[in-house]
Amino acid sequence: MTAVLYAPAALADDAYTPIPGGEVTLDEYLVMDKDTPVPDVTLGFSLASGTAVAETDDTVAVLAGPEGIRFKAGSGVTVNPDGSASLSFSSADAAVAEEEAPSGDAVAFDSTATDDEKYVKKVLTVDLSQVSFNDVGVYRYVLTQSASDDRHLTTDNNTMRYLDVYVTDDDGDLQVAAVLWRTDSGAQGKEESDLSSVKSSGMTSRAYRKSALAVEKAVTGNQGSRDQYFAFTVKLTGTSAAALDGDSLFTVSGSFDTEPETNMATVYTTEEMQEANAVNGTLTYAELTAGKTFYLRHGQRLVIGNISEGLGYIVTEAEADGYTASCAVTGDTSGTASGNSASDDELTGDTALVFTNTREGVIPTGVVLRLLLPALLALAGLAGLAGLAAVVLRRRAAA
Repeated sequence: MTAVLYAPAALADDAYTPIPGGEVTLDEYLVMDKDTPVPDVTLGFSLASGTAVAETDDTVAVLAGPEGIRFKAGSGVTVNPDGSASLSFSSADAAVAEEEAPSGDAVAFDSTATDDEKYVKKVLTVDLSQVSFNDVGVYRYVLTQSASDDRHLTTDNNTMRYLDVYVTDDDGDLQVAAVLWRTDSGAQGKEESDLSSVKSSGMTSRAYRKSALAVEKAVTGNQGSRDQYFAFTVKLTGTSAAALDGDSLFTVSGSFDTEPETNMATVYTTEEMQEANAVNGTLTYAELTAGKTFYLRHGQRLVIGNISEGLGYIVTEAEADGYTASCAVTGDTSGTASGNSASDDELTGDTALVFTNTREGVIPTGVVLRLLLPALLALAGLAGLAGLAAVVLRRRAAA
């Protein structure tokens, strides 16, 4: 009787004291070609309790993790008001060459070559210190990487990681025996101790290079007109490493007339020039692969930006009567440029094409003297007439 009466009290005394968790990290890698500058990229992440999985004959039960898990701010990591985290890479980050990668960095490279890529590593820290675990079991949380709207960035093939916290009994006290990042939502087998096949030590995103192509117009020579408009056709070629469709947008900027008007030196109509130049800051992939025409005059500049890795270009200036054309290339000079055209199979950096049209004319000697003599004689004649008139007026006044 006494034993029965005191049993509840004994059980209460033997109840577990809840324990908090600690901190756990997940490596985040941003990979790019070795000649690609580290871009400004921000990745988003969220945390949530996982879904409970019932015990089976072969697997252990999985419990939904208690509330209180959160991200911790750190280098490149900002915790947002809603509890999500933003992890940022920037052009100031130092990259590690593929061939110099430490053995502990589980970064996923794209190619089989061992010297053509580089990466930046950052650490995402998850804080479990505010979580209260009050019983033994396997507790699960889910980390999700947000989708990106940047076509030059691909996120990890698997955008979810499962964090399992193993709480065990240590001689009557609770302890966190293990913390494991999983790549899937499976449960541990009752006879399974090696989970290396499902372990995750990091997530890898890929940044693709993007470049800008500038087309500049210059006119030289004593017969060259700086008011004249010249026609240029810009065409993108090649295959993009970043996903593109016909509606994918490329930026258009520069110092060119959006409403050009024809003049004495220009053979194109106002209507055709204005229709061509009336872009509102963007062009589609379909327009640029078909070939887009622009009209520029001396000193003007057109810039096509956001050109994806893998794409090349062909730029052609329409021939202009009486002019000699040439093209100078700065930036990526691996392509070809001759006369009124330039091309490259793949643009590997910001590049400028300067198209110069020259027209010279011979000025005959002596023209100025022959024109000047009659002019001087005419002036002398006018001066003589004026003097004669003055004499006549004086004589009349004296009479």
